[in-house]
Amino acid sequence: MPSLIKPNLKYENDYFKAAADLVKEVPYYAKSYPLGDLAGQIKRWEELEEAGQAYRFWLVDGKKYLGTLLLRRDPLSPEGQVHYSINPAERNKGYGTLILKLGLEKARELNFASVIITCKETNIASRKIIEANGGLFLDKEQKMGEAEELTILRYQIKL
Repeated sequence: MPSLIKPNLKYENDYFKAAADLVKEVPYYAKSYPLGDLAGQIKRWEELEEAGQAYRFWLVDGKKYLGTLLLRRDPLSPEGQVHYSINPAERNKGYGTLILKLGLEKARELNFASVIITCKETNIASRKIIEANGGLFLDKEQKMGEAEELTILRYQIKL
């Protein structure tokens, strides 16, 4: 049964393969998923957690890395308070809905009253995942992306 854990070196190979695939798909993810020095990255993530700024979890099943979930304290973060990504090799298996569901449980444990979550208007899969987890549409805004203007949808989920 998949579960959320703290990032762990035992999943290093799976994580880096998934990160490389994500960066190929979405080049600006290179900042969020740097390839190399996982021990150093985990240390930085732990420092953010100790400061109460952000909490990172991995969805794993046995020895398999399935995805990443990030919770941010700042409700005004332009990227929203929740970010999740699923290993491209593991998509379309229900893991997106599951990682958000489990992430919302973690947010409750961390005393979040609600979370803001965003997605591109064109990302139908994320819209369905957010709405299936109780996301209430707030608004949309136009943003300049890497090469084009994007419409970003904002949702709120009360916990």
